[in-house]
Amino acid sequence: MQSYPKIGQCLAMIGVLALVGCGLEAPPRRTLHPDNAVQAITSDPKAAAAINGGAGDLPPCLPVLSGELVINELLARPAGLDIDGDGQSNLRDEAIEIRLLAAEPRHLDGVALAVGGQPRGAIADPRCHAPGTLFLLVGATAASPALQSGAEVVHLSGQLSLRDDGAQLRLTGRAESVIDQLSYPAAPAGRSQVRAHDSDPWAPLEAHPDTPGGAPHSLGQCPDGAAAPSCWPSAEPG
Repeated sequence: MQSYPKIGQCLAMIGVLALVGCGLEAPPRRTLHPDNAVQAITSDPKAAAAINGGAGDLPPCLPVLSGELVINELLARPAGLDIDGDGQSNLRDEAIEIRLLAAEPRHLDGVALAVGGQPRGAIADPRCHAPGTLFLLVGATAASPALQSGAEVVHLSGQLSLRDDGAQLRLTGRAESVIDQLSYPAAPAGRSQVRAHDSDPWAPLEAHPDTPGGAPHSLGQCPDGAAAPSCWPSAEPG
């Protein structure tokens, strides 16, 4: 009677070998999805470091999760605007404004951008950022714009190459989960497109009205041109 378990194990092994011999693969093992593992961890720095790839590789904060970034404003057709301050207006002046909606510090390292389904590269930024931080995402060759306090510049590993006739923008995380996405219409020349309600991921895009100072955009600022985050009641989403 004691030999039955061994016989069962042998039969199971023979079954696997038979599948392989027929050109079939054994069923894959079930594993925990990286996003689920991340969401199961709250504020444990050691656990966060393990999720991020090992202690010392990345800071003791979690990677940004789905729904924790909102694409707030974009400039797809600079047409005379010099956003990066290099004295020229060209494709390097394309920019996307993003706000962090998480309630705890997050890092953006590994967040990737696709435009119209075409990959444009990823962000390499292992810093921990406070809730409510406003980011200005620019291409790899753009100069770093001088922003008011309360906003951060992050570079993509490639060019933004935004389309003048409109396209879908998609941000994905380290586990290729969608963090935020939207479709923008044909871009007006020399004017950005902004959410109708600031930082609202459900609000549609509209042509940016002139700020009180006469600017056709508010990239890296509050919609009225004031320094972020003075336009928000608090640093936390709400």
